[in-house]
Amino acid sequence: MLENKSTNEMKALNLRRRIEAIHPLSFMKGSRDITCSEAEIQKIEVKHGLKLPENYRFFLRNFGRANELIFSNDIEACYPAPLKLTTRFIYDDLAAEIEDDGSIYPALSVPKNIFLIAGRYHESFEFIFADGDLEDLPVFTANMSINHNSDVFKYEKFSDSVWEWVDISMKEIESWSI
Repeated sequence: MLENKSTNEMKALNLRRRIEAIHPLSFMKGSRDITCSEAEIQKIEVKHGLKLPENYRFFLRNFGRANELIFSNDIEACYPAPLKLTTRFIYDDLAAEIEDDGSIYPALSVPKNIFLIAGRYHESFEFIFADGDLEDLPVFTANMSINHNSDVFKYEKFSDSVWEWVDISMKEIESWSI
């Protein structure tokens, strides 16, 4: 686990340098806080009844409020989005049905441990399977046009890890800054 922590620290330092190259004033003294507190991360876990992987928790602790610095403006990926994306996706975007007793369930069966880490215009989502694994997990993507009127939840692998997902997004941002 110590090796994983130093890897996270190195990736965070690299990401910080990349952000500074594009947004030179983003880390100046007195600038807004872009981190999430442990209490905010725990709030996400409690609300959704899951344990987030350590690499994603580390990302939130260091860059959890840096949405516009890392992601294009059409993506919701940073706090407070993780509090609402999964619920919105399952109950709103998947055409939830309401039973007579008031219980709500999605019309399309979605794995219980799915956790959305990003959403784009209610059209596509990136997610992880938060199953208590302490290591980094692959990131998957689901497109609503593919899942519309389907009985099976369809998705594909987007990246091998949370850090690779962040790297892909930063490359897109960096390409616009050239």
